[in-house]
Amino acid sequence: MFRVRLAYKIIGGAILLATGLVFLLTGGQKIAPIFAGTNTSVNPYHPVVSFHFDSRATTVVAAFAQAGIAYHPQDQIQVFPANIQDGLGGVIFDTQALPLTIVDGTKPYAAFTWAATVDGLLKEQNITLGDQDEISPALASTLHPKQTITIVRVAVTSVTQTSPVAFNVVKQDDPTLNKGLTKVKTPGKNGVLTSVYRDTRKDGVTVSHVLQSQSVTTAPISEVDLIGTKPVITVPCAGYDNTVLSAAIANNVDPNLLCKGLIIESNGHAGSVGGGGTYYGLFQYTTSFWAQASAMCGFPGAAWNDGPTQIKVTACAIHKGYSSRWPWA
Repeated sequence: MFRVRLAYKIIGGAILLATGLVFLLTGGQKIAPIFAGTNTSVNPYHPVVSFHFDSRATTVVAAFAQAGIAYHPQDQIQVFPANIQDGLGGVIFDTQALPLTIVDGTKPYAAFTWAATVDGLLKEQNITLGDQDEISPALASTLHPKQTITIVRVAVTSVTQTSPVAFNVVKQDDPTLNKGLTKVKTPGKNGVLTSVYRDTRKDGVTVSHVLQSQSVTTAPISEVDLIGTKPVITVPCAGYDNTVLSAAIANNVDPNLLCKGLIIESNGHAGSVGGGGTYYGLFQYTTSFWAQASAMCGFPGAAWNDGPTQIKVTACAIHKGYSSRWPWA
């Protein structure tokens, strides 16, 4: 004799009465025999959907496809009869997981859960939050159908940047270098300024760049430029170039002025006599002024026709304020 037993089981808030053997599938994995029947209550968070399938469906997935209902392996699925592969048709009760959307670092995806809170959802989905990450709603918040859970991935890093520190240029007079010339004695070199920033990125986008510290980690080296101050003769000087140059440097006089003067006065002849026997030498001194100037400049009793001495005395006299004695000076 074949006997039918009546039984009930509460699944996901629904009371199911049944005649016959049913299997409970959790996550599409384990199958446990229960008795199937009629859905008599609805849980809004985990509604129960029931539908028939015919003999053409011999798998659970095929049965869902036949009914036009999306299959989610996270649902709790009851099948009657249990041996769906026999092709006898039957009924499926689908207690659905809570549907929602997770946006993790700008990447959205659908999720189906049995968790009651956001924190439980993260544990169920094996989602780990970093120390600086942000989540909305808060971890203790209760989940709701079709809710969106947004995770913002936050990265805080220390960024080191370097920039050049310009070197200074120091100019030094060089009496051994011809006037008008310059020479680099010491090449300059830029220093290094090191800046440390605290960068905050949210979902890969920098939202703050805050200076934390700044210091000169390599000091610049100043460039030293030599500026020539040594007088340079650029005009004819009747062969007295070296003597004129030495006298001009000693008395801070333009050597070209001296060269110009000796050419104008005597055309460079040390024994020249002019003015009817009144003026003598390279720079045409009177005898009285020659005696005065040569003694004043440290050459007392020097002969007026001593060309080098007359050049030195003339440079000294101009330096001491006697330039008005010569129109060219």
